[in-house]
Amino acid sequence: VQVLPRLPWSACLFVDLLLLILCPHYSGKFNANWGSANCTVCPPGQVQSRTGASSCTACLNGTVAAFSGLTTCTACAAGTFAATNGLSFCTQCDIGYIASADGASACTACTAGRFSDVRGQKDCQLCAAVR
Repeated sequence: VQVLPRLPWSACLFVDLLLLILCPHYSGKFNANWGSANCTVCPPGQVQSRTGASSCTACLNGTVAAFSGLTTCTACAAGTFAATNGLSFCTQCDIGYIASADGASACTACTAGRFSDVRGQKDCQLCAAVR
């Protein structure tokens, strides 16, 4: 776990209503504990774009954070998907299925008369007529 120093207690902002101490942290990091001397890097699959955060946010389905300490999630490329929140990698669509656009949360089956014979495709091909 990578940690960075935090400002002294006198520089902290006390939020009475939420009973939290929000100290300035670096983006991509958080601190959920009272009296801590450092910030924790958000793990893969989670991000934090704000400073002073007390938690990280899981990437929504269709997006991922491949590395720790990221500030934004990235949409899965066409031909791949992320079915659940908080993933660190996109999965290729199986043979017979496609994801035609970026940010897919599931793959779609090729319709009758079309096929996909390679994993990770964004388009189904037309079946050729037999002569």
